[in-house]
Amino acid sequence: MRAPALLQHVTLVAGGDHEAQVLDIEADAIVTTLVLSRLPEHGDAEAQVDAAVAWTGDTGRFTCPVVVRRAQRDYGPVWLARVAGPAVRDQRRSHFRAPVHVPVVLTWDAEDADEVTERRLSAVAADLSEGGLLATVGGDAPPAGASVGVTIRLDDETLGLEARVVRRTTYDGGGHGVALEFTDPGRHADRLRRAAFDAERRSAAARR
Repeated sequence: MRAPALLQHVTLVAGGDHEAQVLDIEADAIVTTLVLSRLPEHGDAEAQVDAAVAWTGDTGRFTCPVVVRRAQRDYGPVWLARVAGPAVRDQRRSHFRAPVHVPVVLTWDAEDADEVTERRLSAVAADLSEGGLLATVGGDAPPAGASVGVTIRLDDETLGLEARVVRRTTYDGGGHGVALEFTDPGRHADRLRRAAFDAERRSAAARR
């Protein structure tokens, strides 16, 4: 599993972007936890918040989902960021993204006790690119790192894609924001790109 190195500067995405540094790495055979610097201006975060860590390595920009909580070490306040999934190359800079407000449906398998059930959740896309989307949901959102099926309604077309939850945030007014990365846009890539560019053109025309 790829992870940032000791003393690496990273961005913790948890209710906002927080610049931090990896002060220690606590790992065993099952769990890897990053100990990140925490400044007073980072504010408070509830325990066990789904988040993401982003960093730049030798071969590009990467992100990985984490579950983060506040803690105290002898050398000061820290974030404990438990790695919750594999790191992926961050493609956000490679794809044009624009506000596209369309209905989407998310489906994923959730473990409840010893039983796996399929969850289905209606949502609204806040922005879209050929690489992924940000969705606003009102119910229980899938966790960071989860694999989800995404159904997107664009005009008279319905697109079905597979995606991974890169990060999840909780809004102050209720509800969640779920950032999704498409695992393989494939034949839908051109249609997604066209939808993003069309939305940006409409937005630019409205501002004139």
